[in-house]
Amino acid sequence: MPYPWYLDLIIPVGFFILFFMTCCLEKQHIKQYIACEDAKLSSASPYCHAVVQQAGSLGFQNLGTFAQDRKSKIYTAVMGYWLSPDGKTLARIAGGKTAKINIRRTTLISYDANGRQLETADDFAGVDLTGIVNREVLMRAHLPELYGRHQERLAALAFDARLFPHGDILAFNENMEMARYSQLKQMGLAKPVNREETIWNYTVRGAWLNYFQGFRKQLEAAKLQRERVKMKRPGDA
Repeated sequence: MPYPWYLDLIIPVGFFILFFMTCCLEKQHIKQYIACEDAKLSSASPYCHAVVQQAGSLGFQNLGTFAQDRKSKIYTAVMGYWLSPDGKTLARIAGGKTAKINIRRTTLISYDANGRQLETADDFAGVDLTGIVNREVLMRAHLPELYGRHQERLAALAFDARLFPHGDILAFNENMEMARYSQLKQMGLAKPVNREETIWNYTVRGAWLNYFQGFRKQLEAAKLQRERVKMKRPGDA
């Protein structure tokens, strides 16, 4: 009996449908974190503890730690913000779990006078469809390597990074997220869920582009870094 050709389509088609429906239905929260004790980040995982130690060794300044607060036990992510010695790069160290998925991700962020962002991360995450964020992933990088790569990108792109303002870093991050949502809404890729527009969903077109212009490109980028998969991440024994 010949092998049914359609069996090779079941897994990829099934994955696409799941991915597409998740994008359409998952609520994106702009305001979902509250301040918590700094120790909560270091205790989230050996990864977080190791990256926090590396941040201190590089001269980064701790700006605060924040825990996810969505009134649900399946959302327990923790984020710590650390500022580089020159004040132009923010390190966002994320740990814990969200939707029961373990998080281990550090993202370095710089921004310019026009609100554009340059990001360098050690793992893949949600995609940006607005053009506001120029993101590169250096898989499994420890913070010294990640920071070095981010500095190289700043210099190569002649990115005129601004100093991060002193004060409420969580409010600053929420403002940046609101600007990204507003751009997505203007492009027809996002729609509000609540009247305050602090919670939103992707539209059908937004979900479609998330897969074909986002997820698929991330897969290609990951293939180019196959040799890094065997590297130990911070905190790995």
